[in-house]
Amino acid sequence: MVSLQKSEQIFNTLMNGRIINREIIDNDVLVANPLFNEIMDNLEVYKKQYEMSGFKFLHSGDYVYITEDEKNKTDIAMKAQILLLLIGKYLNNNNYSLQKIKHLNVGLTRSDILGVQAMPETIELLNRAGMGDDVFVQIKNILVERHILLEKTSSESFILSAIGEKFFDELHPLYLG
Repeated sequence: MVSLQKSEQIFNTLMNGRIINREIIDNDVLVANPLFNEIMDNLEVYKKQYEMSGFKFLHSGDYVYITEDEKNKTDIAMKAQILLLLIGKYLNNNNYSLQKIKHLNVGLTRSDILGVQAMPETIELLNRAGMGDDVFVQIKNILVERHILLEKTSSESFILSAIGEKFFDELHPLYLG
């Protein structure tokens, strides 16, 4: 049975361009997301609801989001990809494994973000994308706000959500061969 209270929270989350992940961080621990569980328990109902409203309802075993047109990337999606690429380049330049931002016990720190900011191409890319010149603000406003990165508040560090991991997983084969 659909929960009207959770349905309203889901609607507000999805309509504001956010992703609903299988897990969230609560008190610095990964826990099951009740909104994701609500969707999975009533998947066909939610899928039909959003498709009847003209949205493409995209889901995996790890996340859910909606889009109006799956083929055309939005401005926010482009900005998110730029930020993720800059983070990936920083990790690579400093010989960090991608595991650094995949696991709760490590994460992307404020110091790492300053390192991303200091890379020569960062400011130019941010400015060309219309994002200003503060990487930390953009990471918070785009990646954290939309649940692409999850914030561990006690240490102000960030880890990839499932959809953030998917971004890097899709890039991986491009560099293998």
